[in-house]
Amino acid sequence: MSSTAMAYFSPYKDLVKEYCDENGLDYNKLIACHFGRGKDDFYFAHSHPNGLHDGSRGLLDDTPNLGVLWVEINKDGSLKFVETEHTREFISA
Repeated sequence: MSSTAMAYFSPYKDLVKEYCDENGLDYNKLIACHFGRGKDDFYFAHSHPNGLHDGSRGLLDDTPNLGVLWVEINKDGSLKFVETEHTREFISA
């Protein structure tokens, strides 16, 4: 994670780790994923540089990263976690 991304993520780190621990997810696998952010949310996506099972070539073509966890930031600072169909596949403990 870049220093800019880490600065944005840092205030939420403990809450995300707690969510992972309580839901059987591996926090270290999660933070190794690609990190992106919006105004009121952030997400983690699995990058597959060697392609997927479907014959795609990963980063060598336009195969998108697979979203594994979306996090919405509520107005009160609390977080809402949204798992995707790829969450358990890539970041299970």
